[in-house]
Amino acid sequence: MEQHIDASLADPHLSVDSVAADTGISRSALYRLFEQHGGVARQIRKRRLAALRSALDRRDAALPEVLARHYGFDDERQMERLFLEEFGQSASGYRQAVAAVEAGEPEDSRLRWRTWLSEVT
Repeated sequence: MEQHIDASLADPHLSVDSVAADTGISRSALYRLFEQHGGVARQIRKRRLAALRSALDRRDAALPEVLARHYGFDDERQMERLFLEEFGQSASGYRQAVAAVEAGEPEDSRLRWRTWLSEVT
């Protein structure tokens, strides 16, 4: 199920209904499976944002409008807003912070650690 979601992140219409139809699992079963994770829609959003953050960590990420489309966001503004809500800084701010630090430097690890830590707190 989660593999299906990850493989479909670029689809802006990825939803409970499409996951149910594509996996053959009823909507009610999906809701039960993802209840402890905040629901199916929340899980889709979290996986999109995590994939986006990983792309930004690679330092060679595409332009923001390309990233927004690639990860299924409606547009760049929505992507920036959701990234800010999830990680406490905008995607463009995160990208700039990553670019400002040499790969492998201690600050590079601290930057990623703070962002990862925001997911569990």
